[in-house]
Amino acid sequence: MKKLRILLFLVFFIGILFTLFIFSFKNHKPKSILVKIPEGVSTKEIAAILYQKEVIRFPKLFLVLVKLQGNSAHLKKGIYSFNQNSYLGTFKKLEKGLSEKIKVTIPEGWTSFQIAQRLKSLEILQNEKFFLESVKREDLEGMLFPETYFFDSMSKPEEVLHAMVLEFNKNYRDEFRIQARKLQMKDKEVITLASIIEREARMFEEMPTISSVYHNRLKKKILLQADPTVQYALSGGKYWQEKLIYKDLKIESPYNTYRAQGLPPGPICNPGRQAIQAALYPAQTNYLYFVADGLGRHNFFINYKDHLQKQLSDLKINKKNRK
Repeated sequence: MKKLRILLFLVFFIGILFTLFIFSFKNHKPKSILVKIPEGVSTKEIAAILYQKEVIRFPKLFLVLVKLQGNSAHLKKGIYSFNQNSYLGTFKKLEKGLSEKIKVTIPEGWTSFQIAQRLKSLEILQNEKFFLESVKREDLEGMLFPETYFFDSMSKPEEVLHAMVLEFNKNYRDEFRIQARKLQMKDKEVITLASIIEREARMFEEMPTISSVYHNRLKKKILLQADPTVQYALSGGKYWQEKLIYKDLKIESPYNTYRAQGLPPGPICNPGRQAIQAALYPAQTNYLYFVADGLGRHNFFINYKDHLQKQLSDLKINKKNRK
């Protein structure tokens, strides 16, 4: 009986020591270690990764802990930062998916293709193909709001899209929808016009004036003749061709506003708040034309004669400077 009590005591004592070892054993390196846990890996593979990165020293001990917790199927993918975590702390971080967030800033005027490329380069998206397919299927071009976001590594495309569209809806307020109705425009038409303004303007303060030119041309049923729509037609939004030649303006596309009347079928990029506001609240002008001044701003004209004269004058100056 005495031997049995001693044996039970030893088992109990060893159990306490083992528990304390598991729950409080720290990583022996004080520095922060970044570890990537890919999607679909097994618990054994995760333990091996943690061992290789020197987060843990005893993979088998980690596996025993996971088995005791009974949650081996719930260790989540992502990029994690470990710094003197206990074995239990390491496990809990993986179980709860407390991964490092990746910061990404989406500039105004980018297309969904450009956004997808940025997200893939940062490993926010594993495969941009599904992202782009969803944008096309759900008609989301123009609604991927330019902003700074924080995503998990290898996020699902639908999660990323949901965050961006949610941000769009926060910024496209009820006031904007009411103003669109006053202008007899659909919301998609507003965003389409805003996307053209976004690509045309270099200065925020010029956006309402540029908007007024397009509103005036739409009212008079004059072709918009917006260069960014031709750029979009040429590449499908994959790149922006800086200089257009006469032949480019003849491209057969519903997005080519040198040939197609009115607005293009949809947005050519994802505009920011200022461009959307400019589309809804244009300056009150009689301008029908504008031309870039080569310094980031534009000159605006009421009639074609003055517009053409300015273009010819700029052409002469450019020729003179080349000599």
